[in-house]
Amino acid sequence: MQVVRQNVERGLALVLKKHWYDKTCYRCAHIKTSCLPCDDDTKDGLIASLVELAREKFDDPLGMIFKCHDGDLFIVARFLTFKQVEQFVQAFATNRKDIDDKTRVFLNEKAAFLYEIAVEWPKLKAICDYKIQSYLDLKSEVRKEEAVKEAFRNQQRVLRMDVETSLIETLAERREDRTHVEVLVVEDDMFTQKLVKNAIAGKYNLSMAQDGFGAVMMYAKKAPDILFLDIGLPDVSGHAVLKKIFEIDPDAYVVMLWGCSRKRNISLMPCKSNCATVCI
Repeated sequence: MQVVRQNVERGLALVLKKHWYDKTCYRCAHIKTSCLPCDDDTKDGLIASLVELAREKFDDPLGMIFKCHDGDLFIVARFLTFKQVEQFVQAFATNRKDIDDKTRVFLNEKAAFLYEIAVEWPKLKAICDYKIQSYLDLKSEVRKEEAVKEAFRNQQRVLRMDVETSLIETLAERREDRTHVEVLVVEDDMFTQKLVKNAIAGKYNLSMAQDGFGAVMMYAKKAPDILFLDIGLPDVSGHAVLKKIFEIDPDAYVVMLWGCSRKRNISLMPCKSNCATVCI
């Protein structure tokens, strides 16, 4: 009996739908191990043991065991009976000496369900749809957490980056010595970059940067007279870049750009007369 461990929820839905469409004699046992009333470590151990025992107990070479992301088990095999599934779970609960009475009662009375796939496909489809959506929601939350951590790491990288002392000390001097106006635009959107180039090129000296790290390095190198800084950069918030810019050049002239008027973005701005926010 094959154990499915990748793309489980969608794979389960496809297998059940095929058996329903072909009107086979396959049945689906649902063991709700995700609801076991025990700690996560104990639960993981019990689920792993159940999977191995199910492979031995239900001897169907074409059968399949699906272990969902939440821990629930689905056993798809020919000629399954509820009595077989119930006895399997109850025997497991009786023989395990490392589980408490509450968990044992749950396994004996509330864990096992059996569905006739050819007849109860709508109910199984609803279960699969819920499992798939739950899995997608979990992945989305994980991605959000990873994005927050990555943004924090990038922010610390920008705030702690070293800028050559000679570049910092000569910012004002380099501005005074030149006769042209130097503009630095920090923007990651290619379309906006093109618009800015068409509007400014030929009138002022224009430099571009696409991320926070490049913005700080370009600012120190070019000593611009004015900086247009996008708040929504791909690697770090524009607020972190602004903080670093004012750290190396308190007299910097900065215009913050943002595509929507969120009060939070304005409230995060430093109280300086040489800094403004423009919503575009």
